Amino acid sequence: MKLKELLDELNKSTCYNNFIKDNKCFLCAVFCVPEENKYNLDFFIPDKKKIACFEYPFDNFKIYEEKIDEAKEIDICVKIDIGDIKAEADKIKNEQKVNMNISKTIAILKDNLWNLTCMDNSLGMLRIKINASSGEVIEFKKGSLMDLMIRK
Repeated sequence: MKLKELLDELNKSTCYNNFIKDNKCFLCAVFCVPEENKYNLDFFIPDKKKIACFEYPFDNFKIYEEKIDEAKEIDICVKIDIGDIKAEADKIKNEQKVNMNISKTIAILKDNLWNLTCMDNSLGMLRIKINASSGEVIEFKKGSLMDLMIRK
């Protein structure tokens, strides 16, 4: 799946076409879990200072109550596209010599950066930041889901 394909599908949906009649907006973030075919496209509505989220297969949308002062429009012409995420995560994992079978990848595209959280079935986790335009790995961290838990 490519981002452009998702946007083309969204543009065909009735709910999106009804939404844009009343709202000027732009794409500001993409959330996806490729293994589950889950895709969300987030649009910033400057007049309302809110985010509207369209979840694939784009039957409806949600406008979040939180106010956001500003957001940046994302460029859909990216080197690393939605369909490349799993292969890119595996490539980086292998380059870093990490012995892990990625079972789930959570990917967020915002501010021209892919933020990937890759997990395996034994609580192993990788956190990877990739420049979406150049493909350059900005950050790589190996850890565990247990690292996220707070002990009291």
